[in-house]
Amino acid sequence: MKIYVFGNNDLDIDNSAIKLSKKLSNHFKDIEFIYINDINSFSPNEKVPILLDSASNISEVIVIESTDKLQTNMNTSNHDFDLGMTLKLLLKLHKIDGFKAICIPQTLSEKDISESSRVISQL
Repeated sequence: MKIYVFGNNDLDIDNSAIKLSKKLSNHFKDIEFIYINDINSFSPNEKVPILLDSASNISEVIVIESTDKLQTNMNTSNHDFDLGMTLKLLLKLHKIDGFKAICIPQTLSEKDISESSRVISQL
């Protein structure tokens, strides 16, 4: 199984998914964590890719499977594309049939690590 990991390793507010994936990689040997640091390079082969990303304004791990639940930025140019807008575009172009986004709080706790592990085990 592949899990696409989003975030910016240089920004504390945006690197919790990267930190989590590195902790979980020892536990899940059969999962390939693929790091996406440029949304323009995100081109999944799976029809329902699994994503791992941090989200603001959440206090626990959640799984999102609908673009209705995603917050997107107002786009004025291609430089404004975020993950939510990219997923909507990939769905509209029939490049993917759906997605599972594991969203974790921006501040990673031991509880979040445990809960994320449980969620991934159920996929």
